[in-house]
Amino acid sequence: NLPDLTGNVTLTVRKFAVGSNPASDAVNLKFTDTAVLGLIPHTSLSVSGFSSQQNAKGDAAANAVDGNSTTMWHTLWDGSDKAPYITIKLKEITNISQLAYVPRQDGGYNGNITSYNIYTSLDGVNFTKVATGNWENNKLTKNASFSKVDAGYVKFEVVSGSGGFASASEIKLYNN
Repeated sequence: NLPDLTGNVTLTVRKFAVGSNPASDAVNLKFTDTAVLGLIPHTSLSVSGFSSQQNAKGDAAANAVDGNSTTMWHTLWDGSDKAPYITIKLKEITNISQLAYVPRQDGGYNGNITSYNIYTSLDGVNFTKVATGNWENNKLTKNASFSKVDAGYVKFEVVSGSGGFASASEIKLYNN
């Protein structure tokens, strides 16, 4: 008989001793009804718009979706970008429910996003706000979850960022 694994269940398993082979250590396996979100590959994302980018040091907007956490997008250093944003285009319309933001991973904190709005769109023109929130100014990956929505575009609007700038090592999207 198989055990009932519906709901939140922890099952302890181990291999029995056979002959001169000892029993294995016990291992706890956890089962939940919680859906697991799937990371959309960075190769299915591209940047379709942005408020500014700092090209002098190679901090282009495209770096935010290149799959490389050692590169980053950074707004202009002269402080002229007062309404920073980046818009990501998905390869195809996808049902999404989470954005993950990876702050810059070098020694700096300028541009770390501390307050944001997230919008989605099917056509890249008409956007609907799906999330708003605040994050701590540190190097840890941040997650913004929202109700499931079909999207072809995601606009990540920076309400405030450290030093008055915006930066992102990576922006990741998750489908359902």
